[in-house]
Amino acid sequence: MRLVQSWPLLWVSGALIVGAGLAVLLPSSAVTWLLLVASLLGLVGLGLILLGHPRWLLGIGLGLVVVLAGLGTLVRTAIAPIPTGARPMTDQVVTIVSAPGERVHGLVAYADMELGQTVNRVRLEWIGGEAYRYGTRLVVDGRLRPGAIEERFNERGYLLAHGAMGVLEATRLEVVDGRAGHGLLRWLHDLRLNLIDRLRGALAAPEQAIVAGILLGERSDFSAELEEVFRRTGTTHILVVSGSNVVVIAMVVLGLVQLVHRRLALGVTALVLAGFVVVSGADTSVVRATMFYGLYLLAQLTGRRVHGPTVVAATAALMLLITPWLLIYDAGFQLSFAAVLGLVLFQPWFNAVLPPLFVPEYAAPALAAHVATLPILVYTFGSASLVAPLVNALIGPLVPVIMALGAAVAALPGIRLLAWLAEGVTTLLILVVTSFAQLPWAAEDLPRHHLGWTTLTLALLGVVAVLAQRWLVRERRLGRAGL
Repeated sequence: MRLVQSWPLLWVSGALIVGAGLAVLLPSSAVTWLLLVASLLGLVGLGLILLGHPRWLLGIGLGLVVVLAGLGTLVRTAIAPIPTGARPMTDQVVTIVSAPGERVHGLVAYADMELGQTVNRVRLEWIGGEAYRYGTRLVVDGRLRPGAIEERFNERGYLLAHGAMGVLEATRLEVVDGRAGHGLLRWLHDLRLNLIDRLRGALAAPEQAIVAGILLGERSDFSAELEEVFRRTGTTHILVVSGSNVVVIAMVVLGLVQLVHRRLALGVTALVLAGFVVVSGADTSVVRATMFYGLYLLAQLTGRRVHGPTVVAATAALMLLITPWLLIYDAGFQLSFAAVLGLVLFQPWFNAVLPPLFVPEYAAPALAAHVATLPILVYTFGSASLVAPLVNALIGPLVPVIMALGAAVAALPGIRLLAWLAEGVTTLLILVVTSFAQLPWAAEDLPRHHLGWTTLTLALLGVVAVLAQRWLVRERRLGRAGL
């Protein structure tokens, strides 16, 4: 119980995560059993108080948090307006609320669908035509269907994780208002599209696609061949906006505004990061990184010490309180948090044990993130890159340079020197990634959801965790001894 008392937010956040995760996997009929368990835990806790034995109250409280989080998730799943079957829709009014994306069979975007007095979110799919942007209001004919549940992919769960009740497959679309939606959000979405257009005009392919991916998380200009190269080398994550982008922006804004007022700098930084979430497409990784940094700023404001695992757990718990289905059905959420946990828990150990020849400042974070995410990659995607740690260590120093040059090109597309520099550094990154991807043993394609391979990667993760923990304990003992 001393551990719970030392880090209460960590344990409460962990209990919320466990409760939300278990509830997503339970049938709706489990509500009755969870109510019974909650009642029993409440009675046991009351009994302990009356008997004057508060020793186990913390454990009872954490169990109650798990059960209540599960109950909340089950109830929200039960009342979600998920269609029970496909049905035709005629003259249905929808408003686009996300940036459009390209798929094999057409275009997709999330949209708010007006049904009487209620508004429900759907994934709108249409073939060809215009890529409608945020705030476009349409009248649509088509078919509304629930998400499919297949062995390899649970579309229904994925849609719930993104706040959508189903899929609206449009056969006819007619624009009735091109400027609907929130004015500030529309401006931020338009800014994103404008920046992408500037990069397209200033940079050549395929460098432009990579710069847009690193800077704004834009993937529409990627060829299938380029996607495969990054997949084989385990470097796809650099093509989405992540924590590194958030940290760079936060440091720049903090540094500039702190010259005027320290507390004002924290508030301005939080607002800028919130706007960046929208401009970068609101991907799970950037939402996580922004919330993570927001909690860090809150700790700075309140004068509290920052505990890495607590901040990670609290960030995950906050996101799951909003959308509990993320934990099970969104691989991006899983990979994002696994990578951050790997950095928090394993990077110090890798920094200590790697010889200088391996350049630990770049190799350590690459290894830490790779080991932590490997079980998810193997189980979910059946993919294991054998060169990922080395390639990530080699290209790690190039990514912030490309981000900075890309931002400069987007701001000043007419200055050719900036474009040449951005293309040159990006070409070097492509050369490194492509060279390793061509190795026949660069990656292994494994069967998805394979228990044996997943267990093997979990065992590797466990070994690294034990070694890292032993090293940490030894370092603390040496620190106390003054050695």
